[in-house]
Amino acid sequence: MRLGGVCCWVAGVLLAFLLPAAHFVAVTSASALLLALIGCSRRTRGAWWLLCGLLYGVWRVQLALSQQWPAEPEFQRARLDFQVASVAEASAQAVQFEAWAQTEAGERFRLLVSDRYLREWRPGSRWRMTVRVRPTVGERNENGFDREAWALSRHIDGMASAARERVELPPDTGWQPRWQNWRYERQQAWQQAAETYPNGAALMRALGGGGYGGLADEHWQAFRVLGINHLISVSGLHIGMVALAAAYLARLLLLRLPLAEPRRWYLAASLAAALFYSALAGFGVPIQRSLLMLAVFAWQWYRRGSPAPWWAWWQALAAVLLFDPLSALGVGFWFSFGAVAALIWAAQGRLEAMPDDDAPEGGWLNAAKHSGKWRTALRAQYAATLLGFWQAGQVFGTVPLAAPLANALLIPWFSWVLVPLALLAVLLPFEGYLKMAAAIGEYTMNAVVWAGSWVSTGALAHLPPLFWLAVLAALAVWLLPRGLGLRPWAALVLAASCLYRTPAPEHGTAAVRIVDVGQGLALQVRTQNHWLLFDTGTAGAAQTQLVPNLLAQGLPPPDVLVLSHHDADHDGGFPAFQVAFAPRKLYAGQPEAYAGVAEWCAGGMAWEWDGVYFEFLTPPRNPEADDNEQSCVLRVLAGGQAVLAGGDLGIAGERWLVGTYGDSLHSQLLVLGHHGSRSSSDSAYLNAVAPEAAVAANGFANPYGHPAAIVRHRLSAHRIRLYTTARSGQLDFVLGQGGAMQPQRLGRRFWQRKPFEE
Repeated sequence: MRLGGVCCWVAGVLLAFLLPAAHFVAVTSASALLLALIGCSRRTRGAWWLLCGLLYGVWRVQLALSQQWPAEPEFQRARLDFQVASVAEASAQAVQFEAWAQTEAGERFRLLVSDRYLREWRPGSRWRMTVRVRPTVGERNENGFDREAWALSRHIDGMASAARERVELPPDTGWQPRWQNWRYERQQAWQQAAETYPNGAALMRALGGGGYGGLADEHWQAFRVLGINHLISVSGLHIGMVALAAAYLARLLLLRLPLAEPRRWYLAASLAAALFYSALAGFGVPIQRSLLMLAVFAWQWYRRGSPAPWWAWWQALAAVLLFDPLSALGVGFWFSFGAVAALIWAAQGRLEAMPDDDAPEGGWLNAAKHSGKWRTALRAQYAATLLGFWQAGQVFGTVPLAAPLANALLIPWFSWVLVPLALLAVLLPFEGYLKMAAAIGEYTMNAVVWAGSWVSTGALAHLPPLFWLAVLAALAVWLLPRGLGLRPWAALVLAASCLYRTPAPEHGTAAVRIVDVGQGLALQVRTQNHWLLFDTGTAGAAQTQLVPNLLAQGLPPPDVLVLSHHDADHDGGFPAFQVAFAPRKLYAGQPEAYAGVAEWCAGGMAWEWDGVYFEFLTPPRNPEADDNEQSCVLRVLAGGQAVLAGGDLGIAGERWLVGTYGDSLHSQLLVLGHHGSRSSSDSAYLNAVAPEAAVAANGFANPYGHPAAIVRHRLSAHRIRLYTTARSGQLDFVLGQGGAMQPQRLGRRFWQRKPFEE
């Protein structure tokens, strides 16, 4: 296949992931028909390869979807036989591992199992348990962690919680469990060193075998701030460095031997070292991708002597997608191939004009060549850093400003010092050596955490697709030696991307967004020049969903943050939120829980922003009451349309509201109390509010059964349309436009199960 065919086939595979669910059958059927019609024409050979890639991608994705745990709306308990398939990762909260599970009907699934009892799970061991299994459907927002995409890219079919009672079955004695047990024993060897150097042992264990359980949240926060997450994981960078070191050692050892084809031996040594390191790290999907990419580049080097970089890049991309097209759903896929593309773009052709080392004039010519190599290496690092800056901004919302300096200092230290030390620890598991390596790791971790506490991060708003393509073009122009005379245009585009903000609503209207934070609540209200947040969801949801969602809008800190009451699913994300957005004003239903920085959301307090009216309707304060009954109640009115939210306020508080305000509670949109629990939303309250639509903020297949059947029945009897974040994900409403209270919901690709039909 020629380069043009490879490019078209790759484009077709990637295009498959963009197919919308609504027209999926029509598009795939038309593609199959066109494939048959144009297959014999040379003039349309590019289109033929494009359709081949499209249909191949669709087929592989559909095959993976057919193997996933069914997305039932209620959580399920099932009796399963488990075989532990990976080395378990232990944290303070739970032990996690991957396992092959088989149902009583003989169906097999690959599950990610969490054990909060912190027990030992040896690779290859087999167990029988009755467990709670849930599908890989998680929160779904415009920006934030996408569990469905992550699970598909890692070939995870479902999530399970290990039960207290378990029955051990005869273990699997095949070669794979034996290898995993050997890895387990090597990782356990760090335990004695961890008593003296806990952070260093955790770091060296991660670099040597891919075990990340010993790294705490503060460590990952420092890694993110410095932009060195890729140095901690067993990634393509480390695998490539190990392969390069092995090839260099082979060259030193075999240099004087009369070998016919020394390249073959260098290649064999490098690939063997990379394969061993990859197997030691568990052969996860990202590692498989990195190894395959390295193998393609190495093969091109072996065949051509000096590989054609772009041809090798396209071949590596095609090989990865042929082997596992689902890897394109992982963030690491785009970061890996993007970084390599930036390196090639910046470095290609920079050395071709340099003279040969064997030239007779030697001295100054060789010096000039080596100087050119250093300039090219620095330029390549600069290119990869620039692209990574915008990639991180689009994916995570934040950009590590200190990443160029941190990577320049730490990449050599990690790749040429720490990784070899960690690998030698696998081969030389002596207590003295392990303690020495752990001590070096400990000093490194202390320095990294210290540096991470001093540096700050920037933020980039999420760009529209056409704007993002313009940024890529501007980066390509900027990195050219002369810039084609278009560098002023490139600088303008890049500066505009840093200043971009999502459009604000018009004066007199309010944009209401219910962020999907699972079993929790986070309600954003934005006017023309101000914005407010009502609750933050749980700690985990704030980090993975809420904060990325808000950063992607390019917003300043909120004018007002309201924490309805002191409950983990309503204010658990406050610490993480406060790091990214320090609110100008904080109101709370239980202000004593926030060290004197909050004011009580007293009923009767009101203000106006940009023609939008805000008021608290909170019942009288009673510190002796249940936490839920102390919830803040907020009503927002814009252009004759209103939204009413009351945290977890129960029926007693709702009756007080009805008795005090009566029909003045009328609002077109109601956020149901307590996530739609039967303890809220009684008929009298629904009669007084008389909403057109109601929203229940809850998690998919939550164990509480929210929204309760009796609440759904009441809403149906009052002809109130119900929306749930569990099935719809993020919901956007606009107050003040006078139309029906219909939400704008996220679109759905054919491989996504959420949003479901309501």
